Amino acid sequence: MALAANFVELFDFETHFEAAAQTILDTAGVNAFISRQTDKLPLINTGVVFSVGPAIDELTFLPLDSGQSLPPSQEYFRYVGSLELRLEIERDTQKPPNSAGVSSFFAEARSLIRKAFRRSQWPFDDTNLEFYRVSNIRPNGGTEGFDQSRNVDSLILRFEITFAIMQDAWPTNP
Repeated sequence: MALAANFVELFDFETHFEAAAQTILDTAGVNAFISRQTDKLPLINTGVVFSVGPAIDELTFLPLDSGQSLPPSQEYFRYVGSLELRLEIERDTQKPPNSAGVSSFFAEARSLIRKAFRRSQWPFDDTNLEFYRVSNIRPNGGTEGFDQSRNVDSLILRFEITFAIMQDAWPTNP
């Protein structure tokens, strides 16, 4: 586990989770982009957005800085967040699926996303999230849509993620 350089780096949950989710999707064969990127997106893409929710009502003691007097400070360390993955595919895409058992490329991409974020697979781990430990990932529904002006079918898949800041990730500097 890594030690965060400072609290700014440690509390940037969104950047860390979005980068990890993008890596997970890329490994699964899904073309993914962090939604706030300035890249021009291809017609087939999956946008990644992570939003942090409320802290869970549990506190941890922060590590003491050398020379810090007692008592040590306490801080919230467990949170719930929402990972939203927005799949977009041009409706007229002639690309066939690569997997048996699905009727279209859209259905295949949707299934690959769900497969990649199964709880049993623990997609978030030490290799892609150095400061946090995910304790639960739960599918949280989806919303389908069609943008007629762009001729694009879309699906937003949501996952609720419960995570904790690892004890050895806390910096001792303010």
